[in-house]
Amino acid sequence: MKNNVKVAISKKLKEIVIVILSLSFFMASYIFDGVVICEDSHSYIEGHLSREPFYPMLISLFRNWLGTEQDMYLKALVFLQCLLWAICTIIFVDYLTTEFDLKFLSSLIILALCLLPSVLCRFFASRGSMYSNSIMTEGICIPLYLLFIRFLIDHGINRMKRDLVAASVICLILISTRKQMYVTLILLALMIVYTGIKRSGEESVNSKKSIKTISKAFLSALVTVVLIIGLNRAYEYYYNSNLQTGTISHRNDNRFLTTVAFYVSEREDAEYIKEDETRELYLEIYDICESEGSMMHDSGKGLFEKADHFADHYDMIQIDHMWPMFEGYAESKMTEIGETSKGPQEELVDRISSDITRAILPHRIPEVTGVFARNIIKGFGNTVARSGRRYLPFVIPVYLIYLALMILNIKKHTNEKLVFVSSVCLLAVAVNIFVTSAVIFPQVRYMIYNMPVFYSVLYLMIRKALLRSDLLK
Repeated sequence: MKNNVKVAISKKLKEIVIVILSLSFFMASYIFDGVVICEDSHSYIEGHLSREPFYPMLISLFRNWLGTEQDMYLKALVFLQCLLWAICTIIFVDYLTTEFDLKFLSSLIILALCLLPSVLCRFFASRGSMYSNSIMTEGICIPLYLLFIRFLIDHGINRMKRDLVAASVICLILISTRKQMYVTLILLALMIVYTGIKRSGEESVNSKKSIKTISKAFLSALVTVVLIIGLNRAYEYYYNSNLQTGTISHRNDNRFLTTVAFYVSEREDAEYIKEDETRELYLEIYDICESEGSMMHDSGKGLFEKADHFADHYDMIQIDHMWPMFEGYAESKMTEIGETSKGPQEELVDRISSDITRAILPHRIPEVTGVFARNIIKGFGNTVARSGRRYLPFVIPVYLIYLALMILNIKKHTNEKLVFVSSVCLLAVAVNIFVTSAVIFPQVRYMIYNMPVFYSVLYLMIRKALLRSDLLK
């Protein structure tokens, strides 16, 4: 009895240490760095229509509550973000500790790996600050993504409905905050299908009943996706109707593809644009971007050079020239007809963007495919370190070790749970890379979501291999 009490007390003390370390890390960041304003911050503070509603609305709530004096509302928001990072990290570490029966040292290592991206961003990256302190969607999306992965994995292992509900709620918040987070909806749907297939194999040898179970799983996945997207659209409608312009949803979702269309195009592609004024606008923007060397034909020859060129010039095309000129053109057109509200102007911007994209992209499929392929390669590098030749001696071995250990676990059949978790992690990495590469480009900011998960799972597999070889016994 005494031994059981001692074990329980020891476990509780270790949990307290993890809580203290995580809270101390992020609270220290809050105290020393405070609020970090980034290039995109003002678009969230001002509630631009191009932004998903959740984060601007959160900022607005804090502003209405605390006022703008000395930026107290932003300080309170960053405090909440730092607290959220600490709590989500604690929950993730505690889950892996419990699920894989980890010793205290292993829990500390998992904690360190979860804090690693923040340390890299603060002390080794050019940005010199942590996302927990930044007025950006990453301030809440990265920790919530970690929490989402925890519930997603737990649902796949234990198949508890509460985990599915929790993952679904977090997914809804994430896609209402950042469109990149549609990757969580894809992962959620795949997990629902997986658990249904798994259940059908365990519960019945009857092929008809098995097919019925699998069909129910696909139907459940479809219903979940439709429900989450529907709730997201309803939330956007409420937000815009009550707090913005009365438009049905946020605008400018197609600006990413239009940027790619400009990047891969040549000047003669203007002939595919039917509308005269839109064609003239396209040529005006094209000539400016081309004079700055922002087009694909100026990207060099090497794979990484081409990938970096696209990433380096993406914002130059879109933010510096394309979008301001779209906005300026639309504003002048609205002024001519006496329209003063923002909604119709943004609708015209979207139409112009769509017209250019639809006119050019079908004629540049090989070029777009090349951009996509290079983005994928860059994404795999940025998920675990950085892309580029100088990082290849680290990046390639890391993935090879991960795959080798994963295959080893599959062949040995010694830990089905670890095989499952490592598979989910690799799937999450791949889905994030492919989706992000298709709609924008995989800079570190977009890839960092999976870094703590990847390295935590890699450590678990290394630990398992060492235990198998008696080196940790």
